[in-house]
Amino acid sequence: MRLAAAPLLSVVLLASLAASVHANARVDLKRYETLIAQDAATQQQLDTQKALVNQLDASVRSDEAAVNAAQVQLGFTTITAPISGRAGARLVDPGNIVHASDATGLVVINQIDPISVVFMLPDDVVQETIHALDARKPVLVQAFPRDGGQMLGAGTLTLLNNQIDTTTGTVQLKASFVNGQHNLWPGQYVNVRLILGTRAKALTVPEQAVQRSQSGVYVYVVDDQTKTVQSRTIALTQIQDGIAAISSGVNAGERVVVDGQYKLKPGSKVMEAARTASGAASGARK
Repeated sequence: MRLAAAPLLSVVLLASLAASVHANARVDLKRYETLIAQDAATQQQLDTQKALVNQLDASVRSDEAAVNAAQVQLGFTTITAPISGRAGARLVDPGNIVHASDATGLVVINQIDPISVVFMLPDDVVQETIHALDARKPVLVQAFPRDGGQMLGAGTLTLLNNQIDTTTGTVQLKASFVNGQHNLWPGQYVNVRLILGTRAKALTVPEQAVQRSQSGVYVYVVDDQTKTVQSRTIALTQIQDGIAAISSGVNAGERVVVDGQYKLKPGSKVMEAARTASGAASGARK
């Protein structure tokens, strides 16, 4: 749609004509300046020509302003999307009357690549997240399907909201993902993993070995010589993907009970049921 094309063309032609007249007037002014130096022209002729040039200067500026205004009006006849993305179902049909004040617009465009994922986390991770952001290194975020499976994409944390929702005790975060394969889609629900750091040479035990009581967190450690168990209080650092990282309480290489703890008490004898394929602990039973 180019409704303003004809008026713009007329304005441009008029501006070109005025510029041509202006150029000729300047040439004549130079001639009069040469003639006045040779006493071949009067001062009145020179002053008249200067006034004409000044008048044409103003006319050219006015025409340039008219051209700029016409170009602005012409720009209104083309609607340009502010972002690149995928257009959804149109909100108006050909023949519908639209107004600049319409709240619904013409069509909804969703940015697909890159794409943002908004998620919530408990407020007890706020300080750790702040420290990770203060380190000035990208904080990695991974997205997975709701039913588990292969990772959909990896991105970086772009926002930690500036307040905690007091009704839910959670804080809002947002991550940006490169989404060239379109594995992530607007409105899709995903599971998100926020990676705040890596613990090198961490001491770990299977999550099911960790027990809780009123006095704290503990595990049953197996004495390989007597085949009995001892209750050992531990300092739990983190639990993730079925693995518990601990900072104190057991030593590397010690075996812990991962099943049947409700039958045990300190000094109970146990026997090994099956050795796990990998890990620091083995299953034991009474």
